[in-house]
Amino acid sequence: ARGDVHASGGTAPRASRPARHLAGLGLRARLGTITILVAAPLLAASLLRLAADREATRAAAVEDAGRLASLVANAAREYFNGTRASLIAIAATPLLRDLDPAACATYLGDLLPAYPDYVNLATADAEGNVVCSAVPPDGPVSVADRPYFTQAMATGSFTIGDYSVGRVTRAPVIVVALPIHRAGVTSSGVALASLPIASLPRLGINV
Repeated sequence: ARGDVHASGGTAPRASRPARHLAGLGLRARLGTITILVAAPLLAASLLRLAADREATRAAAVEDAGRLASLVANAAREYFNGTRASLIAIAATPLLRDLDPAACATYLGDLLPAYPDYVNLATADAEGNVVCSAVPPDGPVSVADRPYFTQAMATGSFTIGDYSVGRVTRAPVIVVALPIHRAGVTSSGVALASLPIASLPRLGINV
């Protein structure tokens, strides 16, 4: 037996530890172990791909949300820019600049149907008293405490109000205001347009 060992050129190589471990297992157990050893790297690769796909999906969702927000912001900007342009034209009318109650009310009443997106057009003097309105008020109305009025008078610029219930229309609206300027007077009052809340969700504006 010894001669045979020397004839082969030395002792037989020892089996590695995993090989000895597998040799000591039954066939079914060995197959299971081999399956796990083979599947583990594949499973790890799959999990890595899944994580990468999730990250890509999340990034795409964030990008889509940003794009949608940008579209909504642009739509809202165009909407209110259009309203501002309309108020500039209306406020330039001598009837409004002179704040003549009867003539101004008739003018705005005739003008309102041309602006289906508005529920009312009105003017208020520098003290906040509503001088004329396309929708006839039930009695004297003041907007002196409304933020859109105080801000427009303080800044002398176009102002977008918050959600409110109109004191003339009794409808949920957002009122925009533009100062009325006369020669020698910084702001003699404001021109007002009441926008219905119902028209805003189509722009993606939540109030």
